[in-house]
Amino acid sequence: MREEATNITTTAATAAATAATTAAATAATAAGVEQPQQSYQVHQHQQQQQHQQHHQQQHQQQQQQQQQQQQQQQQQQQHVYHGSHRRLLSNRVITLWYRPPELLLGGDYYDAAADIWSAGCILGELLCAFPLFAADKEAAVLRQIIQV
Repeated sequence: MREEATNITTTAATAAATAATTAAATAATAAGVEQPQQSYQVHQHQQQQQHQQHHQQQHQQQQQQQQQQQQQQQQQQQHVYHGSHRRLLSNRVITLWYRPPELLLGGDYYDAAADIWSAGCILGELLCAFPLFAADKEAAVLRQIIQV
């Protein structure tokens, strides 16, 4: 916002200076006086304006590219999070308590072995007639056992 205001102010000031210089050169030419130095200054001033405008355009393009890159990175990070979350909570894993050890240790990827682990947990519950992991404490104990 500040840059736009500065650009507008700079453009207005340079336009006014160009108009004044052009008016002075026109008046001098009308009076019959040749002023080559003033025309050179006008030309030089116009070149400076063009250079400044080109520099401002490059700066704006760089800022737009940076913003686009940041947006792409954020979208990729969100996609990775949602993808890993989807894998953890997909219908392949019956409940959170039946996750295989690599997921209990903080991994975010599993393959077909996760189904076997889940089926084993369910079979164990059916045989024992009580849940294997009824509380967070029991899941924490299992994590510690696996880490050892």
